[in-house]
Amino acid sequence: MPFSTKPSSSPQDEDFPHRLSQSLEAPCIVWLRLGNTSRKALIQWFEPLLPQIVQHIQQGDRLIEVR
Repeated sequence: MPFSTKPSSSPQDEDFPHRLSQSLEAPCIVWLRLGNTSRKALIQWFEPLLPQIVQHIQQGDRLIEVR
């Protein structure tokens, strides 16, 4: 499943959910979990996912993890 609104726990990334819990005015975070890659490969991976990301944002999700 490429999407999660309940982020996996990773010690180095614990600040994402913490930041969102501190304020209702915090920005929506789209967390792209992809290894090092070229710009072209990133765009090819990301573009097909964009409509689903927008849908999550419109549904009120504030932290969207994309794998």
